[in-house]
Amino acid sequence: MYNRKKELEEWISGRDKLEQETYNVLKEDILSICEKFDDTGQSGFSAPLMAGIVADVTRKLMLGIMINLVTDENVNWSEFRQEKGSYQSKTLSSLFKDGDNISYNYGFSWCLNNDSCWNGTAYAKIEGIIYKFKSGIDGIKLPFMPKTFHISVDEEVNGDLCKFWVKDIDELKKGLEYYNRNIEDFRI
Repeated sequence: MYNRKKELEEWISGRDKLEQETYNVLKEDILSICEKFDDTGQSGFSAPLMAGIVADVTRKLMLGIMINLVTDENVNWSEFRQEKGSYQSKTLSSLFKDGDNISYNYGFSWCLNNDSCWNGTAYAKIEGIIYKFKSGIDGIKLPFMPKTFHISVDEEVNGDLCKFWVKDIDELKKGLEYYNRNIEDFRI
């Protein structure tokens, strides 16, 4: 018979010392979640499906990632700058409010072929016209569901400077549509 506790303990013992300390603190809670999951009666097709959903929701909650719409009712703002009227969301740390403008820092993430991704600036050339995009999105309206679009880019190095050029124009356009932005607003 499958011994979940033994399996977990063997897995933990194969980790480095710092990881072992963390996992040992969480071990009983992990096993408790598994037992509660067993009590729901999931089996066959539904067990892997539901386990995936529970794991995803738990991961998001642990990392402070929103799983519901951000609304005026559930966002908690705290001042974060010296000047009055500038706030950061306690609910979603990448959401900022400056006066009436709400911005979300992670609308776009620029990704190279080696899967390294970052936030910042990227450019696109479409039909001979150059556009400049930043990761953050201004003018967010509540209610809002945060979403990050991972956009494939190429790197252009010129001495000490480098520029990143969008390769996946279709994914960029999906992001602009999601955030209700007109591509012409980014023309330079």
